[in-house]
Amino acid sequence: MNNRENDNYSILDLCKFVLCFAVVAIHTRPLEYCTNNWIINLYEAIVQLAVPFFFMSSGFLLEMKCHHISNNNSSDIINRRLMRIGKMYIVWTIIYLPLSIFLGVRKDLPVVKMLSNFILGLFVTGEQQGAWILWYLLGTFYSLFVLLLISKSRYGITWKKLIMIVSVAIVLVMMMSFVASYNGESQVFELARKISQTIFTSGRIFKGFIYVPVGMLIYRYPIAKWKNVILLTVGFLGCILLLENPLSLLFNIVASVGLFGLLTGISLKKRKIYLLLRDFSTTIFFVHLYVRTFFCFAVYGEYTFGMECFIVTSTISFILAVINSIMRRTNMNMSFNC
Repeated sequence: MNNRENDNYSILDLCKFVLCFAVVAIHTRPLEYCTNNWIINLYEAIVQLAVPFFFMSSGFLLEMKCHHISNNNSSDIINRRLMRIGKMYIVWTIIYLPLSIFLGVRKDLPVVKMLSNFILGLFVTGEQQGAWILWYLLGTFYSLFVLLLISKSRYGITWKKLIMIVSVAIVLVMMMSFVASYNGESQVFELARKISQTIFTSGRIFKGFIYVPVGMLIYRYPIAKWKNVILLTVGFLGCILLLENPLSLLFNIVASVGLFGLLTGISLKKRKIYLLLRDFSTTIFFVHLYVRTFFCFAVYGEYTFGMECFIVTSTISFILAVINSIMRRTNMNMSFNC
């Protein structure tokens, strides 16, 4: 049962700002030239907590809104959220289209191949050339679509239905992860591996079906602090020790749940700075791949990785986020004064 006393979760905005730099790190690989395996495993275990946190935040906040509906009808809220994510996905796909075409031309890809990749990315993988972040929006969209359908069914979105979605998604992702890691000589498994990697990106697109419902469940049924500590500790250690093993996905889920449960138990005073950080994190999340591409090709003529790439990409993306925030507030003030 939900026994939360208030709905002030400024901690989510603060954590999103911090973890958006973990997303930048995933794409720029600051430890690319590090040779210490323990440091690399620790780093990977940390940054892999970022995307699950964003997914769970969506589910958590969605459930928070649905919780306050007097008529117990959550369909309208889910539908509005679904439309918002859908519009964002279309807009950012269009924004990244010139970059995708540029990278496709540099690789000498035929027009037919570029078109087929675009269609596959648009509807299935959520990825385009140079725009690997878009899969997060598509994964969220599909998970919300399923939740919308379930909300209109008998009894609505029950905890049993959420558990069922999570369980099926975990099985699918685990199966595809095992197939993707297969190194045998079986032609059947080799074909399955190529399909899993090419079409379903090794099951990554289904992760929204895991973490969005989990976020909803955490809002409904808060986990005790000591349990979250155990989940985070066990999951984090499992991620470090089994980093290259498909089973690390299960430990990543456990660690992500523990971390999110701990953080949502922290209450911060409402301050405007957290709203600013929310805006900053959104901008950084969506523009950093453009920034990285411009930097790499302007300086090196190709994609590079390393600490320099991470620092430059993070810094410029943050500056753009600040400029965007100032411009938005200036425009709002001008409209209010007219």
